[in-house]
Amino acid sequence: MATPIQLRLGDVVVMEDDVAVGNTIAKNLRDAGFSPIVATTLNQARTLLEQGNARVLIADIGLSPGTGANAVDAIRDIRLEHQDLPIIGYSNFHEDRTFPELAGIDAFLPKLEAVQDDAIKLVEQVLLSRATDAEVLYHGPDDAQLETIKPDLVFVDRRLMQQLAKHPADLHLLDPREFEEVIAEIWAGAGFSVKLTPRSKDGGKDIYAVTNEGFGDLLYVIECKKYKSDNPVTVEIVRALYGVTEGEKATMGLIATTSYFTGPAHEFQKRMAPYRLTLRDFKGVSEWLADYPKRPR
Repeated sequence: MATPIQLRLGDVVVMEDDVAVGNTIAKNLRDAGFSPIVATTLNQARTLLEQGNARVLIADIGLSPGTGANAVDAIRDIRLEHQDLPIIGYSNFHEDRTFPELAGIDAFLPKLEAVQDDAIKLVEQVLLSRATDAEVLYHGPDDAQLETIKPDLVFVDRRLMQQLAKHPADLHLLDPREFEEVIAEIWAGAGFSVKLTPRSKDGGKDIYAVTNEGFGDLLYVIECKKYKSDNPVTVEIVRALYGVTEGEKATMGLIATTSYFTGPAHEFQKRMAPYRLTLRDFKGVSEWLADYPKRPR
């Protein structure tokens, strides 16, 4: 069996002259599976970026005077040097909402606390939904608002998708978050606007998928169960997703798994919600992969 390509969103460079703050942000990112590197000066950050491993830069725009150049000019220079690099800026001092446009960054947090407490969500949002202009994408946590993601965005390396299409058994070698990202990529490749929920406390839903087929907006809530092949998805999980689907007022709820569903789980779906719930077992997910990037039906 072929070894799957490692699935990782990529390294994050954190530019922060306060070592304690930088280490806090880095720890949060590291706990979530990222590979953060802390730079305490602009020169250190530039050196790390020149190595070519970074996928996103988080920058303290209010760097103390001892760190060197004007922050706006410095970020502009980095943007010119790395035009495709997503840049997140934050500061306690810049409340002006025109600042992100001046600096040429993708997202801006005016509150330092929000970066420390919610760095994971912000990094994922910028990595998975790259801004096309310099508007402020994010001002702090707002779970009530569903941000959409550009349909043509690639969540997962296409080489991995191709490998999984040829060897679907390799799905069992992924960790649960990687499996969620693969499912999200399948739906994004089919033209859906997709949003992954945070890594924990997702409330029984891992992915939102939205589309408009000419008859109105359709919202799917998707739960991913990366189970061993001999560990089935039970009726309790299906029943819980049915409740989530109703609570979200979604068009349909869907469970995708690397295993199979018990008889009672299938019976509940057919009896209670044949048009509101869909169950996709390992075979069904394998068919999605084989058809990728066609619409998952």
